[in-house]
Amino acid sequence: MRLALKSALMLTTRVIQTINPELHLHMQRTALIALELSLALQLPRQQQQTIFCAALLHDIGVLGDKRMITSLNAIDNLNDPHQHRGAEMLSGLTTLAPILPIIRHHHLSADYKGSLDEHIVCFADAFERLLSASEANAEYQTDIIIDKFRALHQELDPQLCQTLCQLAKKEHFWLHLNPGHIQRMLEIIGPD
Repeated sequence: MRLALKSALMLTTRVIQTINPELHLHMQRTALIALELSLALQLPRQQQQTIFCAALLHDIGVLGDKRMITSLNAIDNLNDPHQHRGAEMLSGLTTLAPILPIIRHHHLSADYKGSLDEHIVCFADAFERLLSASEANAEYQTDIIIDKFRALHQELDPQLCQTLCQLAKKEHFWLHLNPGHIQRMLEIIGPD
């Protein structure tokens, strides 16, 4: 079963990379941020894996979109159809069934309802979009990104926001955002 999951993830992410490299980078970095957050929260390993996989594929619904999307910020809202479209696209793969609710609801509603897993992917997604296209590990940029994130998301989930902001102040957080660490990603899913 794990081999099937790894194969499905690898194939899917390679297709995304071929079709839309910018989206691929965003989704990989979102997955790495979500993983760091779930590790910091000391969630059970199975839950970490589920969150990681959901974050890795959270915006896959963008691929089927006929609209001209020039920025990922254009789809950052509760009513954008990419969430439901993404869950529908993956619904035929039974090995991905546990991540479908997270993909379907990775943007939070105005009443802030949703599972912790959905909150983590939502926060990781929002934080990643604040990163500049260039290296974001300069200290002054880190502080700016953290301040912007806190201003936008503190009210949604104060504890989760604080945890992510504390993580972002640590150097290892930025080192782990290199999407080239595909082996590290595979280790999260587990052995063959």
